[in-house]
Amino acid sequence: MIVVSDTTIISNLYQVDLLPLLTSLYGEVIIPQAVADELHRLGPNLVHAFGWLTVRQVSTTEQLTQLLRELDIGESEALVLAQELQADWLLIDERKGRYYAELLHLAYIGTLGVLLEAKKAGLIPAVRPVLDELQHKAGAWYHTSLIREVLRQANESDS
Repeated sequence: MIVVSDTTIISNLYQVDLLPLLTSLYGEVIIPQAVADELHRLGPNLVHAFGWLTVRQVSTTEQLTQLLRELDIGESEALVLAQELQADWLLIDERKGRYYAELLHLAYIGTLGVLLEAKKAGLIPAVRPVLDELQHKAGAWYHTSLIREVLRQANESDS
């Protein structure tokens, strides 16, 4: 399975000590150089500490230049790299990035989707406490209706 990631999911899971969920679910996770650079600001040895994070260079510059008009460098490189590698999954949270992933016919999943997969695989007992921690500790923000839907899918909703 080929999985390429943008910065946000890695950063959020790292901040709540759940980054290993990614390797448990997907094995190797490939990141472009721009994402590695962004993660370096979070923790200088973060990428090297997790040997299953592999840095790859983007080779298509024309499409990258076009995406940079609308997205940041990490998202742009992740989209291009996912397309170049014909990735099975692109890990990306940002709405605008997901829009471009759809235009490029890339399958994508976000942090909350990863949490649902982790619960299904028995890697976490519940989504709600992780979601709460992501919001409080990592500063993640999710729309109320999305939270409700994820908790419903996780069989953790109040109603």
